[in-house]
Amino acid sequence: MKKIFTLLSVLIISVAASAQYYQLPFVNAGQNPGNLNNDPAQPSQAPTVPAGSTDWSAAQTIPFSFDFNGTAFTSLYIAPTGIVTFTSVSGAAPSNANVAIPSATIPDNSICLWGLDLSGTNDAVEVKTYGTSPNRQYWIQWKSASWAGIGATSWAYWSIVLEETSNNVYLVDERNFGGTGPAITAGIQFTSTSAMSVAGSPALGSTNVATGGSDEGVIDNSYYAFIQGTQPDYDASMASLDMPNYLKTGQGGADVKATITNMGAQTITALELSYTIAGGTAVVANVSGLSIASGTSAIITHPTKWNPTAVGTFNVEFWASSINGNADSNPADDKASKDVITYVNSYPRTVLYETFTSSTCGPCVAGNINFEGIVANIPSSEFASIKYQMSWPGAGDPYNTADGNTVRGYYAINSVPRLEADGGWDGNSGSFSMGVHTDALQVPAFVSIYAEYNVDIATQTVNTCATISAMADMGDATLHIAIKELETFQNVGSNGETEFLNVLKKMVPNANGQTVTITSGMSQQICESYTFQGNFRLPNDAGDLINDATEHSVEGFDDLGVVVWLQNNATKEVYNATNGIDTPTSTEDLEANVATVSVYPNPAVNNATISIVSVDATIASVRIMDIVGKTVINMANVNLSNGNNNVDLNTATLDAGVYLIEVTINGEVSTSQLVIQK
Repeated sequence: MKKIFTLLSVLIISVAASAQYYQLPFVNAGQNPGNLNNDPAQPSQAPTVPAGSTDWSAAQTIPFSFDFNGTAFTSLYIAPTGIVTFTSVSGAAPSNANVAIPSATIPDNSICLWGLDLSGTNDAVEVKTYGTSPNRQYWIQWKSASWAGIGATSWAYWSIVLEETSNNVYLVDERNFGGTGPAITAGIQFTSTSAMSVAGSPALGSTNVATGGSDEGVIDNSYYAFIQGTQPDYDASMASLDMPNYLKTGQGGADVKATITNMGAQTITALELSYTIAGGTAVVANVSGLSIASGTSAIITHPTKWNPTAVGTFNVEFWASSINGNADSNPADDKASKDVITYVNSYPRTVLYETFTSSTCGPCVAGNINFEGIVANIPSSEFASIKYQMSWPGAGDPYNTADGNTVRGYYAINSVPRLEADGGWDGNSGSFSMGVHTDALQVPAFVSIYAEYNVDIATQTVNTCATISAMADMGDATLHIAIKELETFQNVGSNGETEFLNVLKKMVPNANGQTVTITSGMSQQICESYTFQGNFRLPNDAGDLINDATEHSVEGFDDLGVVVWLQNNATKEVYNATNGIDTPTSTEDLEANVATVSVYPNPAVNNATISIVSVDATIASVRIMDIVGKTVINMANVNLSNGNNNVDLNTATLDAGVYLIEVTINGEVSTSQLVIQK
C-alpha cells in the first residue's frame, strides 16, 4: 500500500510555555508509530477497564518512567470514556459527552480520546507493552468502543501510546465499523486552561472510514504524534525505501526512491539525495523545485537509476541531506535501506488466496462478494483459492475442520473475514482489490509447481501428483496439498449466504504439510492419495467436527478440486502455487469422448510428448497457449487411434513459463498444463 501522509493543521489552545510538544499528523499511514506493534488486532491482553464501567481504573503501572510535560510518572489512571491521566483520581470518570479542551471536566496532565464509551458487552480497555528497553511502547487500547449518539450498534478501536525515551505520545486510529466514526476530542491537556488538540476536535472522526476501516491489521491505520521538544526548522525523515523486493537484470535500470516526511517547521524546497549499493560508492545528486510542507510526505526519486547487472542480494541505502542548504537537525532518521534480490529469469506466479470466513459471520458476506467479484475477472492461471470455514462467531460454520483450525493457528487468525495473499498480504477480504492481486502477481517465482489429480468416485479417493521445478537454491520449504469442494450449499448459517466456494475438505497428508528441499535445477515429483471414509454427514455446528476416520462432509465427489503450494514455514511467504489439473479416468468420460490428456516430461526443455487417450479413431485439434491466452502452437488435424496416442511437441522455441494444452475432439475440450524450463 502506498503510504500517503496528509497534513492536518494543528489546533493549539492556550499552550503553557512549559509544554514542550509539537504535533504531526500521520493520516493514512498504513502503519503504527515506530512499527513496533504489528499484531493483527493490536493489544489483546485481559481488560484493564471492562464493559459497563463508569469509574476511573485503579492505578496502572507504566513499565518505564514516562516524562509528561516535564514531570516523570510511573503510573496512570484510565477512564472508560477515552481519557488517561497521570493525576491521582477516583470515583466517577467524565461522561462521554465530550467538548473542546481545555476543560474543567478533565484532570490536569491528561491525554484524551474523549467521547468513547464501553457500553457493549465486548467492549474493554486493554494494555500491552511492545519493543525492548530503552525503546518500548505502552499501548492503551479502547477495544470495540462505542461513542456518543451512536451506541453499541457500531464500534471503534483507538489507542493512546506512550513511548519510552522519546517521551512522545501517539493517538492511533485503528479500526472503525458503522456510521461515520466517533466524534471525539483528541489531544493532551496540561491544566484546565492549557491544552493541545488535533484539528477537528471535539468532532474528530475516524480517518479510515473511506478505506473500509475495519481491517484488523495496520494497513488502514492513522495516528497523531505529540512529540516532546521544540520542532526544528529542518528535519527530513526517510519513512520508507519504496523499491521492489526483486529486480530483473538487463531492464534498463530501476528508480531508487523513498517516501520522505518533513518533520521540520520549514517547507522543504531542495535536498541532496544519495544512495549506495552494497556499501559501494555513493551516487549523489541535488534535487530542487520541491514543496514538501511541514508534516507532509512525498515520494522522492533519485535522478540516477540503478541498473543491476549481477545476480544476488544487494543492500540499497538511500539518504537525504542538505535541506534547503541547511544541515538536518536529526540525522538519525535520514536513512532508509532494504535488501533487493536481482535475478535473470523466473517462472509465472499463481497467487494463493486463503480466506478465513464463516456462515455465521455478518461482515463475511460483503468480504466474499468483494473477493469473488474481483477474481471473476482474473485468469484462473493467475490465482488459486481456498476457504477455511471458521468456528466462530457464535456456533460457527458446520464445515469448520480440524485442518482449517491448524492453518488458523499458523497465521494467528483471530477475526473473520480475513484474507492471506501468498502468506503476506493480511487483511479484510472486503478491502481486497485488483491492486493487491497485481502487486502479488509481480513478485517473481523461482520455483514452479505442476499438479494433476483424479477422483475415484466409487472409492471416494483423490490421487494427486505434483511436480516441483526450481531455478534457485531456496532451502527447505513446506509443500501443502489441499482438497477443496468447488461449491457447497448445506453449510448455511445465520449470515444469509447460501452458496460457498472453494471450501477446504482435507489437507494431505495433514495440515502441517511436508518438507521439500529446493535446489536449483531440481525436478521432483511428489504423489499423495487420500480416501474419504464413511458417509456424508452435515454437522450441527462447528462444535460438532467431522471425524475423518469414519465420515466426511463432501456434498459431491464430482465437484472436488486440488490446490498445491510451497511455503517458507518461518516467514510464511508462499513461493508459488497451482490449481491441480483434473485428469479423469472414468469410463463415462471416455464414452463421452472427453479425452484424457497428460504431458511428459513436465517441466520440459526442448521436447515434450502429449499423451491423449481416446475412445475412438478420430481427428483432434491441439492448441498450446501461453499464460495470457495467446496461441503459440496450433495443430489443427491430429489423427488419433482408439486408446493411447502420443503427440510429439517441439518446445525449443518457447520461453520459460507455464502453458495450457487444449485438445478438442468432436467439440469436447480437454486440457492439461505444461511448464517450460530453460
